[in-house]
Amino acid sequence: PPPPGGGGGPPPRGGGGGGRVSLLVRNLPNDVHPNDVRQEFERFGAVRDVYLPRDFHTKRPKGFGFVEFVEEPDADAAQRQMDRQVRRAQVFQVAARRATARARRPCTLYRSCG
Repeated sequence: PPPPGGGGGPPPRGGGGGGRVSLLVRNLPNDVHPNDVRQEFERFGAVRDVYLPRDFHTKRPKGFGFVEFVEEPDADAAQRQMDRQVRRAQVFQVAARRATARARRPCTLYRSCG
């Protein structure tokens, strides 16, 4: 069963895990709940996690999220079929983000690590 609130944090960055694939889902409505997104995507296969980031200061949704699938073929099917689909009067944009072999250090995302 999904954890309360639909997920506990951002999708993991790399570090083993075989064929894990997180889909980046853009153009989400501001009032969408992680369980709503999970339900939309679970028809393609087992979903490991759903993460919908919020603005640090306003606590409002940022309008995008990540859906991590257990199996890569399920994520591929979801990406093909959900990209550009209209849900709740908005067009979803779905892109794949494959897990990498090693995790990046946070400082490498924005500047070099001295």
